[in-house]
Amino acid sequence: MYVPWLLNFIQKIYYFHFTDPLEQDAGKFYVLYFILVTKFSDTGAYAIGSLIGKHKMIPRISPGKTWEGFGGAILVATLASFIFYKVAGRNSPA
Repeated sequence: MYVPWLLNFIQKIYYFHFTDPLEQDAGKFYVLYFILVTKFSDTGAYAIGSLIGKHKMIPRISPGKTWEGFGGAILVATLASFIFYKVAGRNSPA
């Protein structure tokens, strides 16, 4: 139930109804953006957390998660989002 429910959001983003007829392909852009930011967030959390992670977040629940990894996820995802906006900004529907 968990995986199909979350994958349903990709379909909703892809087929989101836009009022402007020039934004008909906006769903593809937003799905690509969603996947890009998610993947870079995971990559940043793993890279920064494994390199400099010392302070455990909740060791009882997830022993590998660190606060440094959390910061790395936010930093790398924000940087990837900014770069994607600069590269695809003129082609973006918004």
